[in-house]
Amino acid sequence: MSGMIYGLLWILFNGLARLVFRFRVEGAQHFPKTGGVIVAANHASYLDIPLLGCAIPRRVFFLGRANLFPNRYLNWAIQKLGWIPLKTHRLDRKAFGNALSHLQAEEPVVIFPEGTRTEDGFLQIGKPGLGYLVAESQCQVIP
Repeated sequence: MSGMIYGLLWILFNGLARLVFRFRVEGAQHFPKTGGVIVAANHASYLDIPLLGCAIPRRVFFLGRANLFPNRYLNWAIQKLGWIPLKTHRLDRKAFGNALSHLQAEEPVVIFPEGTRTEDGFLQIGKPGLGYLVAESQCQVIP
């Protein structure tokens, strides 16, 4: 059921992004069609998540701060759509275990290596989560 809702929301957001932002994707045909893959993306805006979801031609899962959605019902719904809540004040073994499970199930996972949005558009110092996922999964990384 969550896959069907994800698909419907993908169509909706993709249409809105193309209409409102003139959003277009170049090179999507090069994204691996199968296998676990880690997408390591810079995070400049709250729009990064829905736009990356539209740009990636497969269902994708996102690691994101656990406190983004404090409402438990919204939190539950967003998790069903592919959000993996991550506690940022310590190593969150549960979240990284969940991400590894998706990678082992040959599903793409997006991680923002800096752990937060950039305030000035420049790259910040990365956190160790990306390195951990790469070492444990041996999956391809797409920057």
